[in-house]
This record gives sequence, C-alpha cells and structure tokens, in this order.
Amino acid sequence: MTGSIETITDRNRFQDIFNNMIARAEVHLRTSSGNLRIRFLGYTEGMAAFRIPYIKTMPDSALVFARIGELTVYLQLKTVEKQEENVFVFSPIKMQLIHSARTEGRVTLTDSEKTLLFVTGLISDFLLYDGIKREKRRIEIIRDKIMEDLHKIFSEVKVQFIAEESGDPRMRFFYETVNQPIFIVDIAKKPEAAEEARFAFYREFIYSKEQFNMKRKSLISEIAMPILYKNKIPYGYLQVNNTVPISESYIQVLARASELASQMVSKTTAFSDMCSERLLVSDLSKKGIGIVFRDRKFIRYFKEKSIVAFDLSLPGVKPLSISCIVRNITLLENKIIKVGCEIREMDEESRSAFEHYVTTHTPAKPEKEPVSQKAEVTKDDAPAHEETQKTDDDALKGEDVPQPPATSAPEEPSTKS
Repeated sequence: MTGSIETITDRNRFQDIFNNMIARAEVHLRTSSGNLRIRFLGYTEGMAAFRIPYIKTMPDSALVFARIGELTVYLQLKTVEKQEENVFVFSPIKMQLIHSARTEGRVTLTDSEKTLLFVTGLISDFLLYDGIKREKRRIEIIRDKIMEDLHKIFSEVKVQFIAEESGDPRMRFFYETVNQPIFIVDIAKKPEAAEEARFAFYREFIYSKEQFNMKRKSLISEIAMPILYKNKIPYGYLQVNNTVPISESYIQVLARASELASQMVSKTTAFSDMCSERLLVSDLSKKGIGIVFRDRKFIRYFKEKSIVAFDLSLPGVKPLSISCIVRNITLLENKIIKVGCEIREMDEESRSAFEHYVTTHTPAKPEKEPVSQKAEVTKDDAPAHEETQKTDDDALKGEDVPQPPATSAPEEPSTKS
C-alpha cells in the first residue's frame, strides 16, 4: 500500500471516513498563508462541519487534510454556509487517500527535557536577495575587484548575484545540487557516469540557451562556483569559460575567489536581516526540524519552499550549522506558529552530532499494526510539521524561555489559492 493513491467520489464511503479517520486526526485547512489547524465537529446528512479560527469568510471551495499514521487524507470541499462564529459547513466533493511510510524516528521535546533546544542566527534566501539588492553599489565594487583578479588568469569571466537576474539557470543548478559547482571539461565530450546527470542539466537548461550567442560559440568549457552564505545558501556565482578543455585544478582557484567574495559581502549590510533572537525547536528527526514561535514578527523569515540557514545548539557540542527547505507553515489553534523544515545540508561533523542526538533521544516504538479505517492516531504518528503538542505551548510560556511581547490575534489567513 505504501505510495498508493486512492481517489474516492462515492458519497456512501464519506460517512465512514469522516467518523473513523477525520474525527480521530489532527485536521488542517490549506491556505495561501500556510496550513491552519481546524477542528472537525461532525458529519451528518452529507454535510461536514468544522470550527475554523481566524477566518471570517470562506471561498467557494476548500482543501482540508489530515494524517493518520502512514495515511494522509485530502478532502475537497464545497462551502455551504457559515452557521455561527468560526463554524463552517461544507459539502464533500471528493477525497484522496495517500499512503506514505514515515521511516525515521523523531525526538519530541517535552517539559521533562532539562535542556530546551533553539536555533539562532536564522536567515532565508529571499532576505539575502533583498540584502544584495539593497547593497547594489557596494556589490558592484566587489564584483569589479573579483573580476579584476580572475582576469589575470582567465579571459572569459562573469560574476553574478541573485538580485540581478531572475530565473538564472546556474542558480537553479546550485539550488538543486546542494551547492555543487558546475564543471564542464568539454561540451563536445561525453562525461563520466557520475557526472551524466549534471552534464545533462547543463546542456538542456544552460548551453542550449546560450550556444547561439556569437560570443559563446567558441567556448567549450566552463567552471561556475557558487558564492555561499556561511557555505549554506547560494546568492551568486563566479563563472569562467574557455575555448579549450579546462583543467580541474582551476576549481580550487574559483573556490578561493568565491570565499573572498563572500567575505567582502559579509562586511556590507547585505546580511543584516538575520534573525537576532533564538527560536524554540519543537521536534527533530534525521530529516527535519520543527520550529515554533508565538510572536508573528518571526513569520517574515519563512516562506514555503524557501531555504533557511541557522545554527542549532545541542548539549555538549558546538553549534551545528544547518540549511533547510521550509516545507510548511502552520497556524495552530493556540496561536502558536509552527514551521516544518526539511534538512537540506550540513557538514559531516554537524551531521554526525545531529544524528547521534536524534538516535539517542528517540524513544523505542512498538511495532505498529497496519493502518486501518479504525486506526488510532498517536502523537508519534503525526508528521513533525503538522502535529500540535501541548508542550510547544508550555515551553513558550515557561520561565526558561524569553517571552516575546504580547500580541493580538493573528491576522486572518488568506484562503485564496
């Protein structure tokens, strides 16, 4: 069943799914602002009722989902009416049941833990973009300096930053390969097996669009090295090309130039949007991290699918430098905002310490029975980025945690797709 998708339009099955699955699960409404925790109230005469906080009006249709063990249920609903404050009635259109196994263990941080975990120094790729754009004049000076140095060795040189060109295919390459450089010895020669995928990307998305440029017609080789924020987030690159096959030894030359460029940019205000406060970690797994906060001012650091970089403090080791992809943002009923992050990259030393912590702090689980329509939902079964934990709220209230200023109710999430 793992990996299977079942679409259900037979209304005779809706009652059983609502009563035996949705009623036992944590339910979310998908909105353009993130996932909103809602409460299922009941299903009768073909209509389903939910209590939905913070929403004043609903669009004509809504997407609701819930996870039960290895099963995720998606509900496509048609809005019928608003009965009372925060209570909406819907007519189900169809359902999808998607089976996907969660294989890794997860550490849920509770009040019994003597040490709370925090992330610090958080910044996101879109804030780096804003910082580079803001420092345009100083970035131009840095570009001129780097190009002057590289022109002493290479005839064809380019220095590019993210705020200068949208949809740059080389930046896309660095994002998809987790900061690997582009190295094309000779575009006319077949690469080694290990490089075939990267070579294919280069030919399809880069070379095919540039080969008719008269200046590039005679260029057959390339090295492109990303410029990285703390070796984690690419925000530009150095590119050199040649009319003859290029030597691998030049990769180190570009790597040193990239590091110099990063050091020069760090002396500007381009990185000043970094979060200066620490954020509480709610749970960990080998593949992800949950971050929670109450103060809405921190939401500016997160967008779904963006890359964030931060340091994670674990007991007994130096802070771990980690980059993640933001997978979802959930507004919980207790007004806590939870961000689910998928780990993208960390160095070997950090990964070893991180996995050791997760392994030694993950409680042993009893062997789970196959998922059935009457499966009970446990806290461990819920996904890290979709679960609510009472301990999240307790920790945010605790004396050991710096309290943010009191805030009013969160702004109304937008349900527009």
